Amino acid sequence: MYYISPLRVTEEQISGLVKKKSSGSLSRFLDKKEANILQSDLIFYPYWISLIEASFKRPFLKDRIIKQCYAVDGCEGKINMVEGKIDTVTTDENSKKFLKPKIGIKKAEDIITSAGKNKLMYKYKQVPVISISEIELIYKPKWVVKYQVEREIKHLIIDGDTAQISYNENILRTLNSMQSPLKED
Repeated sequence: MYYISPLRVTEEQISGLVKKKSSGSLSRFLDKKEANILQSDLIFYPYWISLIEASFKRPFLKDRIIKQCYAVDGCEGKINMVEGKIDTVTTDENSKKFLKPKIGIKKAEDIITSAGKNKLMYKYKQVPVISISEIELIYKPKWVVKYQVEREIKHLIIDGDTAQISYNENILRTLNSMQSPLKED
């Protein structure tokens, strides 16, 4: 069973997002270059999501407890702080579309503990005691799009949950190392 972020961006919506991204701010006034989608693949990219509790000792007062949520990229080990709640749904779908994480749970816990400690130590000028209260693997849907503008072939990553567009080299590198169908012909 997998926990995944909901897929809110459909394949039909991708065309409009790519055309918007490829038109740019000035180029749409100077020349009308049409973006043609060559291929779009939906993948599910792994992230370790963790809730940490940091405890700070304070003389004559109750300990200060701070809770924070972090996400670790399951393939590259990059970490980000997460704001708010992450919606997930479950699926039993067993497919090659789910990328296998290269970062295991122990390594993810080490990355989270170290990053949380460094961030909070910098902010509060005191070394916290970090404990991980929850950690789970979730998958975010990502559209990997190969498109062409005139003779130039480009790639985009579109978050299937938020529609945020990026050129994420980490995801493209991971896909290329897996003999992805999006390799150059």
